[in-house]
Amino acid sequence: MAGGTTLTGGWQFVNPPKYYEEAATGYASVITTATASGIFGKVSAISVETDPGTQEFRAVGSEDVYTQVIGRVGVRARITFALVDTSSVFVSYAIKANANAAGDISRPIHIVWSERTWENGSTFLTTYFALRGCKPNSLTIRGSAGNHLEGECEVIAHSLTYTTTASAFQSTFASEPTADIWNFEDGGANPVTWQSRAVDVTDFSFTVARDLKPVYVLGSSTVQFLFAGNRSITGDATVVYLSASTLADSLTATSGTMSWTMKSSAGTFTGTSTVITGHSLPQEISGETYERITFKTGTVAAL
Repeated sequence: MAGGTTLTGGWQFVNPPKYYEEAATGYASVITTATASGIFGKVSAISVETDPGTQEFRAVGSEDVYTQVIGRVGVRARITFALVDTSSVFVSYAIKANANAAGDISRPIHIVWSERTWENGSTFLTTYFALRGCKPNSLTIRGSAGNHLEGECEVIAHSLTYTTTASAFQSTFASEPTADIWNFEDGGANPVTWQSRAVDVTDFSFTVARDLKPVYVLGSSTVQFLFAGNRSITGDATVVYLSASTLADSLTATSGTMSWTMKSSAGTFTGTSTVITGHSLPQEISGETYERITFKTGTVAAL
């Protein structure tokens, strides 16, 4: 058992995760040229999952597996971050409609970060990680009274590499944001409206799902194309029960605009052709009454 080591943890990040837009369009490429490094926000967690897609082969004459070979390699990551004023640039990759333009779902991004490990109980070693050819498969932004606003994005990647030598892109990380993170009161008075009617809510969240379609081809175990499928925008909120208006809209599937100003003049969710798809109104002998609603949105503009 190794002794005298220092555990690796989030505090050992040298450079928190940043991203670059890759030059190729719609193709999970190995990065060659890129735009300037961008930020997600203040990252609080990153989790990377890999699956070699192992295929086992059995042959007659034995009850055991003869061999296991690599299959379709899958790489995914989940990034959690507090929003800041420049987060809307990254959020656009998940939200914007596919227009084959910079900053939308057609352009893969390259996610890089570095962290230190304590090697052999004697010295720190910096390891540089790179998720190549990434696209956001889903993005959720949530806020609740008394808390900061949080984003969580799941990406599908072409591949994961790591090395102790920084590449050109890993040696020029963008500066960490120093501005305040977005907080629940930053949207000002009446930040949520439904049908142009102010609604008092205690929490609000929305999710944009892009239904990515990984395509594998002969000759490579890594995904070669990531096509965006149908865009789906859903959300939920807890509403202080003051009238039956929201209940009436849910019963008639009334279509309208749902809006949430997350930060005045910096970020607003505006979902048009929105329908309330679920409504619950639990009431007890004591305590306040709240409505719990879920909704689906036809289309959404960039923040």
